Amino acid sequence: ELWLGALNSPLHFRTLLHFFNADRQLARVDLTLDTGKHKTDGMNASDLVNYAGEPVLNGLLGKYGVPLAISPACEASEMRRLLQTRADVIDCNVLWKSSQNILINLAWQYQPGTNTYSMLVRYSTLQSGL
Repeated sequence: ELWLGALNSPLHFRTLLHFFNADRQLARVDLTLDTGKHKTDGMNASDLVNYAGEPVLNGLLGKYGVPLAISPACEASEMRRLLQTRADVIDCNVLWKSSQNILINLAWQYQPGTNTYSMLVRYSTLQSGL
């Protein structure tokens, strides 16, 4: 569960840990929004676009600052414009690099036609020499 100040209830994520085979060190952590759990709680995909996207982005911006890259649909006004134009797919992708050489990636996608939503927050370690 992830509690964000702007939300009335927590966001539910599933965690997947990835390890390097050679030294068994943690290489990547993937947090995927548990959309099934949110559907059970009565939310559909279009609800999640508004409920999860902006608060998670704002939380990450608050923690990691200005991103290295951000796609236009991540901006709240552009996302709302795309929702009104009935775009086939709306996707957001943001990338940060922490002072500890960790890449942080927020990616979400909404497909209005099929009413599906997915969100991933990925933490990846940068290996020396890269």
